[in-house]
Amino acid sequence: MQWYLVNKKRLKAEIKLMEDNGVNFDLYTDDRENLFWRGALRVSGHYHGDVRLVYNQNHPYVQMDDYVLDPQLPQTTHHIFSDGRICYIGPAEWSPEWTAFAVYLTTIRFLEDFYAGRMCGHIPILDVPRERSFLEKFLDVTFPW
Repeated sequence: MQWYLVNKKRLKAEIKLMEDNGVNFDLYTDDRENLFWRGALRVSGHYHGDVRLVYNQNHPYVQMDDYVLDPQLPQTTHHIFSDGRICYIGPAEWSPEWTAFAVYLTTIRFLEDFYAGRMCGHIPILDVPRERSFLEKFLDVTFPW
């Protein structure tokens, strides 16, 4: 049985959260009766006319799938799959408290990072300039011999 038939209160809360925050996505079911949100996003001047946030059958215990379609993102990083699905968080980060609205906001952040060039496989915060150590400065010295 689908999660939303068992937990109608959760579904109502998910719908209310999306509507109250002005998310212009509509709710659909696919051929396997999975629910998904579908809508368009414009991020950093790039328009995606078909973005889908798909509930897993075991929601909320299994992470939602997130697809950026029409147009699909190029596979320039291991966070973007050939079917248009994106890896918006690590599996260990998922929690049953996550909602479709949280996934929606994370999708926007993912796209902002992608278009800003921060999706190259490193942790951006580590790129902050730091003071060089005494040893690093010492190794830069040119010795006369």
